[in-house]
Amino acid sequence: MEHLKKANNKLFISGGKISTRTLVASALLISMAVILGQFSIMAGPSVRIGFSRVPIIVSGLLLGPFAGGLTGAVHDVINFIIRPAGGFHPGFTLSAMMTGLIPGLVVKFGLSKKAFSSFNVILSVALVYLVVTLLMNTYWLSQLIGDSYLVLLPARAATQLLANVANAVVILLLAKPLEGYKNRFS
Repeated sequence: MEHLKKANNKLFISGGKISTRTLVASALLISMAVILGQFSIMAGPSVRIGFSRVPIIVSGLLLGPFAGGLTGAVHDVINFIIRPAGGFHPGFTLSAMMTGLIPGLVVKFGLSKKAFSSFNVILSVALVYLVVTLLMNTYWLSQLIGDSYLVLLPARAATQLLANVANAVVILLLAKPLEGYKNRFS
């Protein structure tokens, strides 16, 4: 049990409760993701390009898997309420949760001690691209649109690869200040 308490302290969680600092950081990252989501571009019926994932990935790297997952899920629900794009599908909420959870797990179990190391950032973005974008979201879209998964996959793979490379570059540019923030407050 002591091991879990020590692990939770690293995630800005104490006594089984999320700290105020974590809630505030998560709320700021959610608001940034919602704002960035308003500027996304639809490139066809099944491809959206934007930077709203950057704050969610940063939340996982900065706050850990639990808070990162909650940040992603809350962002998805708020984003749907503000700007619904079709019907609500809980699969996309699960995907958004995974977008914050995966980077948190990369930092927690990764080889690099620094949360915002190039290795952690690139691995996080690559795993989010593979697991969330290609596997999960393409599957959810195939359910909604009615097209085959394999029909949607090639177009999404190409365009989303470029979007995820851009996301990785943005996070890497922000890495030094964010690492300082993490070190200062953890």
